[in-house]
Amino acid sequence: MDVNKLKDKMATSRKSAESMAGYLGINVSTFYRKMNGESDFTRNEIMLITSFLGLSSADVFAIFFAKELA
Repeated sequence: MDVNKLKDKMATSRKSAESMAGYLGINVSTFYRKMNGESDFTRNEIMLITSFLGLSSADVFAIFFAKELA
């Protein structure tokens, strides 16, 4: 996962970690753990983030699947 790209998209969309966690229905600390790679975002969470931030397919691959593609 490329956390910097996710942070950039959050900043561009003016979405905070708190608003993202609330939208996903998870605790903010859980959201931070997922961002830091301590646990993975679920497929459903990735779909919700895509919608919430208005991400393109290319953005999704670049953010969530960066290691697999590298």
